[in-house]
Amino acid sequence: FTTSGSERDMKDPTKAEELLSRLVKKFEESHYSDINLRPTHVTFGTVLSMYAAADRILKEDMSRGDVTRKWWSRNILSGADKQKMGWGAENAERILEWMIALKEKGKRKTVGKKDKTDNNPVDDLILVNNRHFLTVIDAWAKAGKGVMGAIRCERLLERLENLYQSSGGDPKLRPGPKHFGAVIDAYSRADDRESTAEHAEKFLDKLEDLF
Repeated sequence: FTTSGSERDMKDPTKAEELLSRLVKKFEESHYSDINLRPTHVTFGTVLSMYAAADRILKEDMSRGDVTRKWWSRNILSGADKQKMGWGAENAERILEWMIALKEKGKRKTVGKKDKTDNNPVDDLILVNNRHFLTVIDAWAKAGKGVMGAIRCERLLERLENLYQSSGGDPKLRPGPKHFGAVIDAYSRADDRESTAEHAEKFLDKLEDLF
């Protein structure tokens, strides 16, 4: 997927997700006991990043009028249909939600354990962090979806803030200036000056409260 020109195939992220799904299934079938089959934040993050890059790649090709890459013939994103923009961000967010769900599942598996030193493979199954959120927020900000994309960015930031609070202040889940900046950027790309100014002020106030 990182290659350029007509060799890049927009089915690559989907194929990567299929492989990841198989890995997760095998880990579950081992009753979470086979460490060698345990997916990590890196394996999930790789698939998430592949989807997150899809809209940017599509926009680059549309701006050049390049219709030679394989996704055009495979009806993944056919023609110059702007309604298809956001496909990558949508799927990246879906992978992020999957990561969060598995992390919560890991927490439930360890509830009531007496020996805290006895590590459960599920407990550290997915270490979702603020970098994953930033990747998805940035993908929506640059997906060309206008106000709708900006709203999705804002909701993701709120989700990260809630996770940070519920974690008791886990530094790996702490939203930072880049997260707020990406949301402000999303509203600026939405070409809504009044909305941009209003949201910029709101997020700057939040930043001051956090730092």
